[in-house]
Formats: sequence, C-alpha cells, structure tokens
Amino acid sequence: MLFDLGNVLVRYDPQEYRKVFPHLGIDPLKEAVQRLRVSADQFESGRMSSEEFRRTVGPTLDRRRTQSEFDADFCAVLPGPIEGMDDIVRRVSAICETALVSNTNPIHFRHCLKVVPALRFLRRFHLSYLLGSPKPHTDFYSGAIRSEGGDPGGLVFIDDIAENVSAAREAGMQGILFTDASALERQLHPFLPGL
Repeated sequence: MLFDLGNVLVRYDPQEYRKVFPHLGIDPLKEAVQRLRVSADQFESGRMSSEEFRRTVGPTLDRRRTQSEFDADFCAVLPGPIEGMDDIVRRVSAICETALVSNTNPIHFRHCLKVVPALRFLRRFHLSYLLGSPKPHTDFYSGAIRSEGGDPGGLVFIDDIAENVSAAREAGMQGILFTDASALERQLHPFLPGL
C-alpha cells in the first residue's frame, strides 16, 4: 500500500499562508505565493536546496525572519494530521508492506515527521525531491515501482488527486482516490479483507 501525504495523512491548506503573512496584503501575497509556487516546484523536484529556497523566497515574504521562523511559517500549510488515518495506516502496516509516495520537500517532510503519527508505521518513503521528479510524471512512478520490487500490479496507490491516481494506474498500479478515512477503509476491504 502506497499512501500520499498531503490531504491523505496531513491536511494541506495553502490558505493558511494568509494567517501567517497578513502584513503582505492581497496583491503582495498573491505575488509571494506565485513566486513561492515556482520555487516550491523546483524545491519539490530536488533541483533547489533548502538554503537556496529560503534565500529565493524569504525576501518576498519577510526579510526579518530567521531560518527557523521561515521554516515554521512555510509549514503553516500543513496544520495537522487527517483524522482517522493514523489508525488505518497502523492496521494496514500490520497486514502488508506500506510506503509513502509524496510530492514534498525537505522542510515540509521534516515537519511532517514530527506532527504526522501515521508516518512512523510506513517503512519506505518515495519523495519527489529524492526521486528528482514529482507526481504525475512517469519518472516518479517508475522510481517508486523499482524501489518496491518492480511489480506494479501488486501495488495499491492512494492519493487525493485524480490525475495522480490515473497516472499510477497507467503505470500498472491499482489506484484509490482518497476522500476521507471512513471511505478509504471501505475501499481497502477488497484488497485487505482482514482489515
């Protein structure tokens, strides 16, 4: 079982930036978020280090922030775990192999390791910044498949974005579109009757 991170194991809400950076106003905030997105795409693909990312984006947001303050503010979009997923991942991990499949970056991932209890049950992490490619690019899926033993038909890919699930299916995996924990539990039953 391959679990996505954002909006599967942890809430991802870009609107949280409005609370963290209220001093920017509407237009500067829009500019900052657009710049953040471009840099974040490079960051999540492993083409930019944490230091380069902070240096590129930091001045747009607030020149006075320290590294730890910047990281905390950047992680504001990940306010907490998805209810019920800790229990599901724990039970699934007791029955079969589990791993994480995520478009993420080192700052967000380090934060999630501290605040997302479900991650302690996952045995492997397939992360875009380590694979050098994000979902839904084929390189992401082929990297995860290779790491999992090369048999895509035996993998169940769980993600909240339909395009990512479709790409997983095209790569030969089975896919589940995540909506919430109780629906996922029902969707997992055909794969894991003992759940």
